Amino acid sequence: MKTLGIWWIPGEQFTCQVNKPNVPKSLTKQVLPAYIIKISDILGVLCPVIITAKLMLQAVGKLLLDWDERLPRRICGQWTPFFI
Repeated sequence: MKTLGIWWIPGEQFTCQVNKPNVPKSLTKQVLPAYIIKISDILGVLCPVIITAKLMLQAVGKLLLDWDERLPRRICGQWTPFFI
């Protein structure tokens, strides 16, 4: 039975399927929110990960870059673990 996007067999433990995102060719200010929105966390288990990503997105917003401009290497290095 699939409930709220999670496969669950009543009376047993539930399992969760995570699809690994494709690594984008270039990280831009436009690409990052699209990946954060794809993270569905109904139970709140991934909240620390999502909050960290949103805080990093806020820092990117403060750089005043255009939407299609590539992010600096320092910022790309911080985002790489989210795509691995």
